[in-house]
Amino acid sequence: MKPYKVTFVKILVLFIFLLYSDNLFANWKCEKPNSENTKCSASITDKSSVDLLGAKIFFNYTGKSRNGLPYGKGSMTVNNVKANNNYEESLKEGVIFIKSAKGFFKTKGNGISVVDGEIIYKSNVKVIRKNSEPVKVIYPNGQIFSGVFYKDKQSGYPRIKKGQFEYLNRKDNGPIKFKGEFFYEKHKNQAVNVFKNGKALHKDGSSYEGTYVLDKDRFTSFFDKGTYIYPDKTKFVGSFAKNGSFISGTFYYANGDSFKGSFSPSSGKNFRKTGTYYYADGGTLKYSNGKQGEYKAPKAKKVKTKTKTYSESNFFVDFIMSWVFTGILWGVIIAYFYLLGTLGKISSKIDKKIKGTKTIAGIIGFGLTWYLGWSILYGFEAALIINFTFLYLGAWGAMTMFIFKPFQNLINGKYGVAIFIGYIVLSLGLAIESIGPFVKFLKSLV
Repeated sequence: MKPYKVTFVKILVLFIFLLYSDNLFANWKCEKPNSENTKCSASITDKSSVDLLGAKIFFNYTGKSRNGLPYGKGSMTVNNVKANNNYEESLKEGVIFIKSAKGFFKTKGNGISVVDGEIIYKSNVKVIRKNSEPVKVIYPNGQIFSGVFYKDKQSGYPRIKKGQFEYLNRKDNGPIKFKGEFFYEKHKNQAVNVFKNGKALHKDGSSYEGTYVLDKDRFTSFFDKGTYIYPDKTKFVGSFAKNGSFISGTFYYANGDSFKGSFSPSSGKNFRKTGTYYYADGGTLKYSNGKQGEYKAPKAKKVKTKTKTYSESNFFVDFIMSWVFTGILWGVIIAYFYLLGTLGKISSKIDKKIKGTKTIAGIIGFGLTWYLGWSILYGFEAALIINFTFLYLGAWGAMTMFIFKPFQNLINGKYGVAIFIGYIVLSLGLAIESIGPFVKFLKSLV
């Protein structure tokens, strides 16, 4: 059987990958060529091919055509008719018989390929292609590979090089998602296409990110160096044995503790061999060949307090800055009064033509100076309220005396003085009571 297998693989290369290559099996015959709904057919019925494959192959294409050949958007079905017992042998050898294809086709000579579309094999494996390259392979059991694939036309189905893997409906606790790079090697006439480097998510919520080591004899790969995170958020960072246990690294516990060192490869995650266990409170515990050593309690933390000292250099800086500020303040005051003097001279000249100008200017200058003085002492808001209070009480007092003056001669004797005092107290109370809304209004302005 061995010589047969070798010859078998070599001869069937053209057939197995008919949709990946530009060489085909038979001449196409098309009805109504160059139309929008051309029907074309081809077949493999020659004796040598049928004897080898064990089946006759019939191809039927419907779609656009060019130059009397399938070309453009269309669909194709493939029927396999068993001819001899080699048909079952072909299936055992992994020959991938195509069942159907649809999408955008192109032909070169008698060769046909799917540029953009999908190919479905007799095994119900589906391959999605774009720009004449496979981008996704979907297996009947739910496995999905998508990304960049190796350019090897003799590997059976397209083999992924870099991309994503999904197996959401798997029954065991294996990886349901993976993103990264993949190994691809041929071993014992079979393809080994497994995880190489990336991040895997498992069904129970655990994850692994790192590198894998290839085991061709088992047709799989195992954790090598990376980070494994358990569902309870504990994690291990380091190197792994093929059975999944730890060799060396750091294990982080959920309570904040950690162990750094080596582990027994045949043990579970908690068998510590040689290293140091670090408690969350700062304590440590040594291990040597699986035996616990001396425990060291955490060191008491010293609280450092900073005390400020007033140095001679600080005093010198403050002394200089105080004189600078004083100089600036006096400069502002002198400039202010110089400005008032200048305005006074201008108002004196105007007063010769418009009487009273100098007096009004003097009152404005005094009032502004008075307000600025209070502002320097208590701030602009407080100065505004204080000066308004003075003006308000002065105006209120003048109005009070103006109202009282006509009745002044009617009130005599000791009762007159009492009546006058009572009138003054009542007027002052009304003034205080009515000033509140004005003060609130002024506060809203500033």
